[in-house]
Amino acid sequence: MMFPNLFFLGIESSMDLPRAPLVSHQVNTKDAKYWSSIIKFHAKHKNDRGILKSFTEMESSGVMPHPSTLPLVIKACARLQAVEEGKKIHSSIQNTRLIRDLRIRTSLVDFYCKCGFVGDASDLFEKMGEKDIVSWKAMICGYVENSMYEDAIALSFQMKKEKLKLNSTTMVGLLWACSELTEYELGQEIHCYCLRNGYFDSNPHVGTSLIGFYARFNTKISRFVFDLMVVKSVVSWNAMISCYYNAAEFSEAVNLLVQMLVSGITPCSVTMLLSIQSCASLECPRLGQQVHQLTFKYGYCSDIYVENALVNMYGKTGKIESSDNVFENMQIRDVASWNAMIFGYKFGGYYDKALNLLTRMQDKKIKADVVTFATALQVCGECSSVEKAKAIHACIIKHGLELNDSIQNALLSSYANLNCLELARRVFSQTVKLDVVSWNTFISALVQNQLAAEAWQLYHLMRGYSIRPNSFTMVSLLAGCIGESFLNIGRSIHGLDMNSSLCTALTEMYINCGDETTGRFLFENFPDRDLVSWNSIIASYIQNGQPSKALSLFHEMQSKMRPNFATLVNILSACASLANLLLGRTLHGYTMRRELALEQDITLENALIVMYSKCGSLQNGYGMHGRVKDALNTFSQMQSAVLSACSHSGMVEMGWKIFHSMSQDYGLDPEVVHYASMVDLLARAGQLGEAKNFIDSMPVEPDPCAWRALLGACRVYSNIELAETASQKLLELEPMSIGNYVLISNMYAAVGKWDEVERLRLEIKEKGLQKAPGLSWLVVKDELHPFMAGDVSHPEAEKIYRKLIFLTSEMIESGYVPDLSWPLFDLEDWK
Repeated sequence: MMFPNLFFLGIESSMDLPRAPLVSHQVNTKDAKYWSSIIKFHAKHKNDRGILKSFTEMESSGVMPHPSTLPLVIKACARLQAVEEGKKIHSSIQNTRLIRDLRIRTSLVDFYCKCGFVGDASDLFEKMGEKDIVSWKAMICGYVENSMYEDAIALSFQMKKEKLKLNSTTMVGLLWACSELTEYELGQEIHCYCLRNGYFDSNPHVGTSLIGFYARFNTKISRFVFDLMVVKSVVSWNAMISCYYNAAEFSEAVNLLVQMLVSGITPCSVTMLLSIQSCASLECPRLGQQVHQLTFKYGYCSDIYVENALVNMYGKTGKIESSDNVFENMQIRDVASWNAMIFGYKFGGYYDKALNLLTRMQDKKIKADVVTFATALQVCGECSSVEKAKAIHACIIKHGLELNDSIQNALLSSYANLNCLELARRVFSQTVKLDVVSWNTFISALVQNQLAAEAWQLYHLMRGYSIRPNSFTMVSLLAGCIGESFLNIGRSIHGLDMNSSLCTALTEMYINCGDETTGRFLFENFPDRDLVSWNSIIASYIQNGQPSKALSLFHEMQSKMRPNFATLVNILSACASLANLLLGRTLHGYTMRRELALEQDITLENALIVMYSKCGSLQNGYGMHGRVKDALNTFSQMQSAVLSACSHSGMVEMGWKIFHSMSQDYGLDPEVVHYASMVDLLARAGQLGEAKNFIDSMPVEPDPCAWRALLGACRVYSNIELAETASQKLLELEPMSIGNYVLISNMYAAVGKWDEVERLRLEIKEKGLQKAPGLSWLVVKDELHPFMAGDVSHPEAEKIYRKLIFLTSEMIESGYVPDLSWPLFDLEDWK
């Protein structure tokens, strides 16, 4: 709720005002009475410019203003922010009898306050020998308007000592001051004062201000005040609706609109605006459409603020065609209109339309603002378009906005989301005013690029600059705590004030670092577990190779809350890992019963395809619901899997063709996983030099998969020099992965460098790394059966081993000869 202007209405043009009446004075007989009538006429019609023009003419004719006229002129200067004219008037009457007039001095106090010269107003007020209630009100409300709330309250106490009664307008200003200072008890005292003096029952603006004051503390009290009001204006209704909206009680806001209409109160444009915004927050387009119809009924359909709210509401609720229709039919559009439409396209995933609208905006010479560019950069990040992000960056420089704090944070976030770490680093280093958002964004970017150690260094630097980290800082840092070496670092965060997101991040950290017991304890004992918390711990178990525990948690979760898309995608992944076709089919049926339309989430559709395929049900995998063509089209976009298949088949030429088709045929920018697949393809084919050159030319930072693929091929083709380069890079990226050490050790063993093998063994022991035994499983009649090499824990282990001996004999008789060239080092030594 904005603080109401206590003393004046808006400036209106004088073009359509009636002309001043003709006065039967000749030019040389125009006296103070004549000019007074002219000025009062302009004041009646709120023509401030006419007032100043007439006053100037009066001065030119040498006529002194009448004491009753001069306050009107000074008030006109205040409304027009005509500082020089107002000061000139003050100076011209300084040594005349007019300066002693109480109304004129009060008008000057009010003028200086409204123009921001509070010191001048205070000096003038203190020098006034005589003060009335209006004078005190002007100074108190002047302090409030200039955010000097303590001074306003102190002056009100001084006024009470003078035995003067505060009027209702002063009460409104003081209530606003109490609200801004969160002075609840003082606000209650003012409330009681208003009740004792009858202001509450006789002045709707007092009740309205009380609604706004209590809204800062408790909406229920605001509603109690609203219901007690004898006289309610449309502003009172708007204040209560605004109270509900600001408290995120959107249903109550819309319900109050209905009560307003039932009570026969005609809503204004502000009512429509608040109601539309509430519908947007409720994500209820049907209700929004009904409010839209009301804008036609009450004549606000062409109000630009209402239209902008409608564009935004339809965009946020997925009705992009309706949003587009409102936008295209607007007679007048401001930059907020274009921003709302661009955001609507972004929100709905129509990235090309969003960027095309930005181009159209520029073609029409509409000046883009910070919000425009920030939204466009978000679009680039979401559609993975580095080139378009760079083009928008160039436009930002052209518009001279590159040093804007919000723009720099948006650029940083966009480049971070696009995995353009060096560009993000450059923006970060050039940011003039680094706030907590800037630090958090770059820390997150470093973590996403497996540079957790550098992220922690940046965190300590951030603390050195006295920037206080928040929960988002901690969540980003915890995401990089993977492996036992980070466990103590992550534990150092555990003592902070806990919220849901931080608890979730800590749980992930403990599980990812191998301390499942602490992670599970933290999860089980946190009282505010939400859907995100459940999804996170389920995903952590899956990522750490424990799909059976993920399924167990999923069954527990179902008794507490309903799963969403993310839950189902995770559990389908677990079903695929465990080859649990029965549960996978059950989940597929669940999506259909709950009307979770697959076409709304391609990730869920892909998860089902992968689950059916990995469970051996290829017919289902390719032809869900008879949509064979759609399923194949989905597979055609899964370029990483196709490239991997080419790699294992040695189809280099076909791999290159598929890789280039991503950008040329599908308009997709290859991600790091696709580049890693191409490295694997070239390396397996023996083209090690080409693979290394490809890595060096990658526009994104190569991940461990790329270097690991190159290292594995170097061992096959005995290229020790290139292998050592790959080893160094791999250990820089994943210094705590024992699998990398095993791979490097086998490479050294293959060429007889046993000293290097021994050095690696000692390094592993110093770091406390251990090789986890391989685990396999199968599902029989919905029961999971896990096993590992040498495992005898299964109740039917004797039967299983008898069968294995039989199968081994059959294989040898069929001519099978095991390849013993790969296990060059006893893996028992790595334990």
